[in-house]
Amino acid sequence: MKDIWNLQPRTRIIVEANQYGQPIGKEASKLAEFLSTIARTSSICPLNTKHWKHLSKYVLENILRIVHEKFDLQGKVKDSDILSHVGKLRKEFKSTLKTRYYKEMVQEGRPIEEIYENNPPSVHDDQWKWLVSDGEHHKLWHIQKRRKNLEQRCVMHILLVVQDMKPSMHSL
Repeated sequence: MKDIWNLQPRTRIIVEANQYGQPIGKEASKLAEFLSTIARTSSICPLNTKHWKHLSKYVLENILRIVHEKFDLQGKVKDSDILSHVGKLRKEFKSTLKTRYYKEMVQEGRPIEEIYENNPPSVHDDQWKWLVSDGEHHKLWHIQKRRKNLEQRCVMHILLVVQDMKPSMHSL
């Protein structure tokens, strides 16, 4: 991958595409791997937004600029397809980070400060803290939802018990 990042200026890898605009050939795998590195590079593709569509226009344009500097897509591969693929890869990367560096520590009952310190090497501190605090918010939301569902079930149970206790018309 270093060879792609270190290409000489104005030197680009030519990527062929089929009639549907999908990259094909051996250079297509290089493009896919390159897009994966972009998605995992938090200085290029920040992780501290909930959804891909919340990234700034500047960030998206910068991703495309970097891709077009390194690859000649011959106008056959749409920018929207490139961004969509990077967005999917970014989502997978965030999930992997949370699984590898966060979830296990939460299950062990580790304090939030310790989880903050378990920052993955490739992720900026502020972005990791955002991911962790977003996870904490998500966890609280699920706890509140479960509690509300439990309360609703309890209320329904009480109503059913009370209905069973009412005398029926036949017993009068």
